[in-house]
Amino acid sequence: VRDNREELQFVFEGSRVVIDNYVVDSYSGDQLVVLKFINPTSGIWTVRVRETSGIIGGGFDAWLPIQEFRNSRTIFVRSDPNVTICSPGNGEGGITVAGYNHTNNALYVNSGRGYTRKGRIKPDVTAPSVEVYGAFAIGRRVREESLFTTRSGSSVGAALTAGGVALIMEWGLVDGNNPGMSLQVIKQMLIRGTDKVADTEYPNPSWGWGVVDILGSFDVIRNS
Repeated sequence: VRDNREELQFVFEGSRVVIDNYVVDSYSGDQLVVLKFINPTSGIWTVRVRETSGIIGGGFDAWLPIQEFRNSRTIFVRSDPNVTICSPGNGEGGITVAGYNHTNNALYVNSGRGYTRKGRIKPDVTAPSVEVYGAFAIGRRVREESLFTTRSGSSVGAALTAGGVALIMEWGLVDGNNPGMSLQVIKQMLIRGTDKVADTEYPNPSWGWGVVDILGSFDVIRNS
């Protein structure tokens, strides 16, 4: 068994589909099949998947490329909003942050949702990601330009969480309160201090363990 490529040619439509089959994906260790549609005819395409014998667990998951790499009209007819967190957010060695609107406690519409395809809890926490006001880095300071602005996106929530993690690391490593602090320790401190949205069960595929609250994390330590 080896990796292979197959190309399907649709004579009348002028479309081609290139199928790359990777028996062992370098990141997950699972089988990976990549379909590349070249000059696709408009309309509804149907992809039939057959399982081969010997597949452990069975079943499959399918994703489209991110919006920047495809036509906005290219969608799945029947899609699942969950299990949409992609690499590196679905990896074990990191803290994955979802986004929400801190003014009305609504989840940010473009925030990826968990869990992972193998059931690990992701995202880990949630942070403000809609119209967040803060410092704006510019290459050259111009008098007419403001050094502060508002931005939206889960990357904004990730940046805010990174700032909170820096404060935790300062407390633990620089101030000597926890010299052996690790990623898992930091993650657990964030989780233990999270705020919870009412009427929501945790952990949650959309919110993780809750909304980041750095003061809450230190309060937990103080009251332990």
